[in-house]
Amino acid sequence: MKSSLAGVRTLMSTAALHYDKFKQQVAEERKVFTFTSEGEYLVFPVRGQEVIPFWSSRRRIVTVQKSHREYQRYEITEMGLDEFIHWFPKLAKEEIYIGTNWSGKRLEGYDVSTQELQAGIEYWTNRDAEE
Repeated sequence: MKSSLAGVRTLMSTAALHYDKFKQQVAEERKVFTFTSEGEYLVFPVRGQEVIPFWSSRRRIVTVQKSHREYQRYEITEMGLDEFIHWFPKLAKEEIYIGTNWSGKRLEGYDVSTQELQAGIEYWTNRDAEE
């Protein structure tokens, strides 16, 4: 009997790949990057949720800044992983999500709760420690 799934390939979306890379890279390099304006973080309304975008490397955020002129007026701010995670309870209380490695023409990516993101980063941190 032939499987009904024969010949079907499962492909992860680009956003899913960028989200996985975000967690892995942040766990390894222990820093994140975002845009600020006069010391304030940029908060975007996305599908009824407030979101602050972060990137897992300076190269990624610089690419966004070069590709999207409206971001050229903002400063790139680096934050250590410990400070980033220390900030999660406040973000959770305010119901602010984290946008991860937004990319492309429309700056799309996964927007996740701080609890979900912390669990993902901890997974990669523990995995790296075991190797």
